[in-house]
Amino acid sequence: MKPIVFFFFIILCNISYSQSSFSDGYKEGYKKGYCLEDITCVPPIAPIAPIPAPGYSTYSDGYARGVQAGQSKRQSDKRSTSLPTVSSIATPSTNYSGSYSNPAVIVDNSANEYVKSQQKLNQAMGNMIGNLAASGAFKTARQKAEDIVSLNSKNLNRYKYIVISNIKSSKDKEIPKMRDVVVDDISETNFKIISDLDDAPEDLRTNQNLALYLYLISENENWPFKNVVLTLSDINGEIIHQRAVRHDRTAHFLTGLVLQSIKNHPHKFDEKLSNELNISSESTNNTINRGQAIKELKELKELLDLDLISKEEFYVKSKELKEIILGN
Repeated sequence: MKPIVFFFFIILCNISYSQSSFSDGYKEGYKKGYCLEDITCVPPIAPIAPIPAPGYSTYSDGYARGVQAGQSKRQSDKRSTSLPTVSSIATPSTNYSGSYSNPAVIVDNSANEYVKSQQKLNQAMGNMIGNLAASGAFKTARQKAEDIVSLNSKNLNRYKYIVISNIKSSKDKEIPKMRDVVVDDISETNFKIISDLDDAPEDLRTNQNLALYLYLISENENWPFKNVVLTLSDINGEIIHQRAVRHDRTAHFLTGLVLQSIKNHPHKFDEKLSNELNISSESTNNTINRGQAIKELKELKELLDLDLISKEEFYVKSKELKEIILGN
């Protein structure tokens, strides 16, 4: 009796082991056919067939049936939705005696549409990048700084001083920093810098043509971008040099960039050139009578009241007119 019980026990174990191997194979095959890379996908329980049943015993049997079931489910899901898919549907070739061969791939025509849409998107992106590059969006601040009125071929040797006439910024806290940059950079040239006309040296008081007058302004434009513009003019208001840069760097950093042309321009003060200019200016002043001088002084005061000229400019120009009016 015991041998018979033992024999049935062995058969039961084999059946249990076979079913377990089939179930494991089915789960892995289903993942292959349906879940793909979705780690949250949970395969269903493997089907149980009456024993004995061919094609339901080994791991390979389970794997082949799992792939077939998963792909059938995937095809069914696809037919039930209107949303396009770019995945390829594989049809397995199986032999339920226990063997399994790689599936033949059926290409989904919707993949062609997907590729076309990607090509259009890439083309649009390329056009946008090209337009940005053409507008200078990818240039550094140094690359974007440029001369508006160039110093090329200009002789500045008649000028001895650079007077800081006015520095403005959208952020008041930037003004002292911008001024420090101007003083430091101009000090590296042969120009002498004047920060306050009240402390102007005697030769400048006598001959205002010795100086160039510096204006520096920083204005916010489409935050965080800002425009920094530097202007050098003579005593008559004629612009000798102008340089600008638009970038998102700090105003005092950009100030250093708009000073580059002045720093790099050759300069050595020549008193003879300055005297010639002064004589020419005095000749022009002597042709103005007292009445004309009074009229010009009134117009000059109106420009000052309208904030169209600085106090320093008014001081310098009015001094000449006062001399004519008072007969000095």
